[in-house]
Amino acid sequence: MNIPTQEEIDALQKASFVSNTERNTSKWLRVVDRFNKSCGISQSIEQIDSLENLENYLCQFITWLKKEDGTDYKVESVHNCYSALNRYLKEHSILQPIKIWDHYRFPRALRTLDGKMRILQSQGLGDPKKSDGLSAKEIKQILDHPYMCIDSNESLIRRVFFWLCLLCGLRGGDAYRIRRKDLEQRQDGGLELIIHKEKNNQGGAFYRNKHGRSGSRHIPIPPDLPDNQYTPIKDILLFLSKLPPPTSSQDPLFHETCISQKGTIYYSSERNYIFFITNIIILLTFY
Repeated sequence: MNIPTQEEIDALQKASFVSNTERNTSKWLRVVDRFNKSCGISQSIEQIDSLENLENYLCQFITWLKKEDGTDYKVESVHNCYSALNRYLKEHSILQPIKIWDHYRFPRALRTLDGKMRILQSQGLGDPKKSDGLSAKEIKQILDHPYMCIDSNESLIRRVFFWLCLLCGLRGGDAYRIRRKDLEQRQDGGLELIIHKEKNNQGGAFYRNKHGRSGSRHIPIPPDLPDNQYTPIKDILLFLSKLPPPTSSQDPLFHETCISQKGTIYYSSERNYIFFITNIIILLTFY
């Protein structure tokens, strides 16, 4: 058997690259080039030959980082940019081995990144841009489906879950953490949902996936419109009226139905929010 040629080795190495990842890295390298031109820097980032100089460069770049029109990127984009630079430098920097996520070798750069992300989070730039929202036709299709009616406890739970996600812009995890006491009635006949902020996930680089809470935001849900066939407030209040007596102030809003007695919803354990999301997606896609 012949020794593999360099062309064969190169072909395998090329196959290992993920095209979307490469495009993403190239996008952020263009931003790095824009930073260099705007600041009169001639040395490319991969040619920086000392850890101290590279960390200084990263601190300056993170602080400067903005879109071409001068507006700020969102938190997820800033984090994505730093990750792309880490991937690029691991392969191309003359400082090898190199990992700019290293807290011991790049503490100031990571504190700068963390601070920038926290500030952007506090300015309301913490929500990443997701796919397009549902159209009015798709929303109507979901609400009109028998699977989402109010005639059974299970379908009522799905309907209320959908209403809260739709009207309050929630992700599945947000809805899963809602407590019964987080829904309050307003004097105008509407409701107010209180979303508690995760204590350690304050938009920074160090605590993106931790748990705990501090602070909150209040989301108003307006009262139902007269003569409208879709009545989210009525549906939510019906759901609340069917809940069993609370056992504590931390009772979750959504639990798993186990038995029904005299129209009351009884529970055995919490149900993962993925169940609800999956069912809604199936409804929209297959029915």
